[in-house]
Amino acid sequence: MNSTDVPWYGATTRRVASHAYPTTVLTVLLIATCIPRTQATPIHPPARDILAGARRHIPADETWIRGDLRIKASKSRPAGKLQIEIAVTRRADTTTVEYTVSDVFGQPIERFVVTRTDSGDVDYRHAQGSEAARNIRRSSTRIQNADVSWIDMSLDFLWWNDPVWIREDSVKGHACHVLDVPAPELDEAGYSMVRLWLEKKSHALLRADAFGADGDLARQFSVRSLKKIDGRWMIKSLDFFTYPMRDRTRLHVREVRAMGVDDAANDAARDRD
Repeated sequence: MNSTDVPWYGATTRRVASHAYPTTVLTVLLIATCIPRTQATPIHPPARDILAGARRHIPADETWIRGDLRIKASKSRPAGKLQIEIAVTRRADTTTVEYTVSDVFGQPIERFVVTRTDSGDVDYRHAQGSEAARNIRRSSTRIQNADVSWIDMSLDFLWWNDPVWIREDSVKGHACHVLDVPAPELDEAGYSMVRLWLEKKSHALLRADAFGADGDLARQFSVRSLKKIDGRWMIKSLDFFTYPMRDRTRLHVREVRAMGVDDAANDAARDRD
C-alpha cells in the first residue's frame, strides 16, 4: 500500500465513523420502542370485598325509615307523590326489609318484603293494598306510576355475585371503584349487568347504571346526598332515571330511626324541611 492510499482509506473510515454514532442512537431508540412496557396496575381490594363494603351501608338491624317518592311529570305520566316507609327487622341470622307505599293521605297501597339470610338465601313477597303478601320470584312491577320497580328500590344488585373491578373513576369529586356485576340470570327487570360506582374509602354507593339485554343503558341510579348515621353512610336522596325517555323518580328520605342509636343521632337524621 502506497502513501497515497492511506488518506483514501482514512477518509472512508472517517466517513463511516461519522455516521456510526447517529446510527447507533437510532438503533437504540428503535429497540427501546419495541420493548413492551409494563403498565402500572392500580392496587385495590378484591371486587367481592368492595361490594360487601357497599352492603354494609344498607341497614341490617332494627331500623325505620320514612320518606317520599317524588314522580316528575313527563310525556308518559303525570307528576305525583307517594309516601314510603321502610322497616328493617333482624331475627337470628335473618334480615327482613318491608317497604310500604301509601298515598298522600297515608293509606297503604302496596307492600314489598325482602327476607335474606346470612347464608345467602332470599325470599320476595308482594301485596296490593291490605291483601296478604304472596311469594314471588322477583318483581319488576313498577311502583304505581313511578319509573322504578321494587327490585330497583331494594338495590337488589348489591347482592349479586361475581363482581369484576373495572377501573378507578370519580363521581362529584369523590374517588370511586367501578365494578361490573353481571345479573345472575336475565332477571325480571330485564337487566343483564349493572355497573357500580362505589366511593373508594367507604365503598358507599354513589351511582349505578343498569344495562338491558341489548347492552343499552336502561336505568341509572344517582345518589344526590348521603347521611352518616352510626358510622354508616345512608342514602338521603336518590334519583332513578329511565332511558331512553329519561323519566325521573326521586326517593327522598325524611326520617331515620335506628335501634341502638341515641335520640340525638336519630333526630339529626330527621329532615326539617
